[in-house]
Amino acid sequence: MENTKVVFVFKDSRHFNWIGTLGGLYRYDGAEVVKYGLEKGINDPYLQSSMVEDQKGNLWFCSLKKLYCYDRLRDTCLNFGGFKLVNGEETLSDYSLIHLDAQDQLWLTAGNGLYSIDLQKTIQKKQLVFQPYSTGNDQISGKRFSPILDAQKKFNGFFEYRFYGPGMKIWTLGDKKNFSSRLYFSNTETNQAAYDIRQVLPYPSQKNKYILCTSVGLKVFDTAKKQLQDLFSLPTAPHFTYAIFIKPHLLLCSTYEALYYFDLTTGKHSKANDWSGSLNSNTISHQKFTELVLDRDGILWGLVYDEGLCFTNPEVTI
Repeated sequence: MENTKVVFVFKDSRHFNWIGTLGGLYRYDGAEVVKYGLEKGINDPYLQSSMVEDQKGNLWFCSLKKLYCYDRLRDTCLNFGGFKLVNGEETLSDYSLIHLDAQDQLWLTAGNGLYSIDLQKTIQKKQLVFQPYSTGNDQISGKRFSPILDAQKKFNGFFEYRFYGPGMKIWTLGDKKNFSSRLYFSNTETNQAAYDIRQVLPYPSQKNKYILCTSVGLKVFDTAKKQLQDLFSLPTAPHFTYAIFIKPHLLLCSTYEALYYFDLTTGKHSKANDWSGSLNSNTISHQKFTELVLDRDGILWGLVYDEGLCFTNPEVTI
């Protein structure tokens, strides 16, 4: 790829791999990498956040000031903007996707505000069809998000955290058009320790409990009781960067030292096998993954910002 500043990787329902970078979009079919740039409709290549697929198979992603939809029939990308237009130009920036819900409503942030978009009406009318939501006196400033869903998988709020720096906000939906927030684990909270939050995962079969991947290890946060407990750390205290579930009870954690598995059932951990020997490049710092992704085919991807990405069958790491 021409640009190695990777921000997301996504495998769609047709098993194409899509790689978003700060210099455009790439599609990888297992043999060939194809770039999607200006000639494919992407006139703002500084991509952000993530990619999602709606119920009709459309792919949605964003740049700083535009929302894109990949049109499979024409093999091109449609672009949308206009949350706050002045003289026909979008004045809001910092688009970031938060969640695609079961009703095909896409939740995103733009210009520190919060919006939901009706995707199908947006395609039909060829312009953004959206609902703004009030965030009170607060603003959304983070770049990473994890949704909060109820037992019926309904979107009720989200976690907001940064790429770097301490703190985490929990945003909760009040009435139909208002969200409120509460800040945790920042330098401004005198009654709490400050933690850099790298990832938030629902704790399996535990209501109101979430696993926080912090820079110093894994912790469990009870959102109802507002209690934080240690879950997993290492004596050598390497810097944790990310965590994902490989199996329902098995977490894979990346650190500056190596990859580690942690079993929620037994409470035991083990060092993952080194997969660097199977990489087709020696330029990727496999010990400093900024993100891990397990795609729909069970392939494990490792992203290293400013260097690129690599993938493997996760079985080779166990």
